[in-house]
Amino acid sequence: MIFPIVLTLFGTILSAVLDPSLTEWRHLKTNEERIPFPLKDYILEVKAFRPDEYDTNPAYSELFRTDKSTTMMMMLHAGNWNNKVGRLVWNTIKYDRGYDVNIEECDARYQAYRSFPAGGKKEQIWAWNFNRNDVELKCDGELQYSQHFDEGEDTPRKPGLPQSCRALGDADVDRIIFRHMEGYYIRGIPRNNKKETTHHQKN
Repeated sequence: MIFPIVLTLFGTILSAVLDPSLTEWRHLKTNEERIPFPLKDYILEVKAFRPDEYDTNPAYSELFRTDKSTTMMMMLHAGNWNNKVGRLVWNTIKYDRGYDVNIEECDARYQAYRSFPAGGKKEQIWAWNFNRNDVELKCDGELQYSQHFDEGEDTPRKPGLPQSCRALGDADVDRIIFRHMEGYYIRGIPRNNKKETTHHQKN
């Protein structure tokens, strides 16, 4: 019986070994980058920068654009690049109409932040924390958005809700497409060290 126990412990140790390259800031050099990233093993931090010029009350045609200077997008995939399980959109500023953050599989409409991100500072550290039953989005340590996967919105305007929200929570996301985030940085915080960045760090 000793051998199976030792083997089990060894396997547990191996599963706890995390890729050290994911814990270092990685520079996103283009407007679309595909990066392996296991969301169940890491909290995803994004170092973003608010544009110097912005409008918190633009026309609707501008507000819904996902390629505007304030917007970040992540496409979540599980198993391969053809299996998209989630789309996340959020912004570096708080809009007057509350069109700030959206998880396509859970929200029928954009949700409002609780406050202006980072108190209006240019450099921001965002943290996406995906748990089994919910997800949280913080900026500089302040909670801005949360969603329980069993409480997705139910609306005929978006077929598939709320089942798609629970499916996102169950998905084993292991790769992400980052869009409209050129010049930003990403890194992973291992879940056995949940101390997220609450202050700005130099590159």
